[in-house]
Amino acid sequence: MVERFKGKIVIVTGSASGIGEAAARRFVAEGAKVALVDCNKDALEKVARSLPADQILVQAVDVSDSSAVDGLVAAVVDRFGRQADARRQTTKAESGATAEGQQVAEMISDASKEKRPRFEFSWAA
Repeated sequence: MVERFKGKIVIVTGSASGIGEAAARRFVAEGAKVALVDCNKDALEKVARSLPADQILVQAVDVSDSSAVDGLVAAVVDRFGRQADARRQTTKAESGATAEGQQVAEMISDASKEKRPRFEFSWAA
């Protein structure tokens, strides 16, 4: 497989199942270092066991909690370095997904202004 994402750091929220899990697996397969993020710790750890430990960081985080997101950002920087791409996978069926996603994007944007990692968001519906 082509390693299009070699040298890249990607944060994937919702990576314990569905589209988020598939995206995380693909990023890993294509060479990225990936922060697996979900609020379902058990499902997240199950996914993590099937991926190379040197390419992943597992974080059980509620992304609606700004202090938890700050901790996530710090953990990614500590593990992988300063620059990361955030990928949030969502469906239109999620209650409040748009508002939540905007909140996370704003928090991460604010964090980047404080000389933290640069995040770019990609939305899937």
